[in-house]
Amino acid sequence: MPTRYNYSGAGCRLSVLDNGNVGAPAMVLLHGMRDHAGAMSRIADEFSDYRVLVPDLRGHGHSEHSATYTMMHFIADLRALLAHFQLDRPILVGHSLGGHISWIFSATHPEVPSRLVLIDGLGPPNLAESFPATLLQQNWRSHVDGLLDPASQRRAMANSSEAQQRLMQNNPRLDADWAQALVAEGVEPHPDGGVRWRWDPFAQMVFSTFPGQVAETLFPLIEAPVQIVTGDQGIEYWARQRPGLLERKADFDAANERRFALFRNARHAEIAGAGHMVNYDQPDELNRIIRRFLEDPDP
Repeated sequence: MPTRYNYSGAGCRLSVLDNGNVGAPAMVLLHGMRDHAGAMSRIADEFSDYRVLVPDLRGHGHSEHSATYTMMHFIADLRALLAHFQLDRPILVGHSLGGHISWIFSATHPEVPSRLVLIDGLGPPNLAESFPATLLQQNWRSHVDGLLDPASQRRAMANSSEAQQRLMQNNPRLDADWAQALVAEGVEPHPDGGVRWRWDPFAQMVFSTFPGQVAETLFPLIEAPVQIVTGDQGIEYWARQRPGLLERKADFDAANERRFALFRNARHAEIAGAGHMVNYDQPDELNRIIRRFLEDPDP
């Protein structure tokens, strides 16, 4: 069983799980928005031959909620983790938000990571027609509403069973036992009774703190070999935010290939039967891809 430690990030207390395999090559797993370290547990279990550390990102899991959620703060938190545990040339594995943190850190600190795995960690490609100004307007208004009424995004659930039911409704391929374990670490008592998710709704503001298109100019600065992993049904997740995107799948795929080509050294694997939550949908195949990448002597 991994040991949980606290460490100081950029102005807040953060929590991390460490498998304690000191002396083995270091691997850091970074989860996505609204998740916690447990979301990466299947990867951590598979790679027990590595020194695996899995932090709860700020505002998630057992880490403190923060007054500030900029991408720069998440990057600083990662650097603080590497310094605290004196990790040399770690492998970074990130899903979704964790992927963004991983590749931006790798671009701004290219000498640090040895390899990089991005699990649907680039966000959707910028297809202007699929994200018109009116939709951007609606999104910003929705975020402002959320800032003024954060409690509305952390409504009470009757108990952990209801939380598990909701989690599995959103992730129908998720194993029931794993869902139960995720809920056990992912909820806390609600002040008015019942339970609520631990994550801080304000954490979502991170996505308004860095411009996606400009960020693509950083891809060529990454020196480490990169394994990009996506699900063949990942577009369905992004289409919920961008109506009409499903009808433009060919453009979506072509734009992604263009982005992948911006990296110095990147390979791409698409997993059948997986959506955005690749780590939930097809954990065994994901682990096989990561293992093959890490064991390739000349990636």
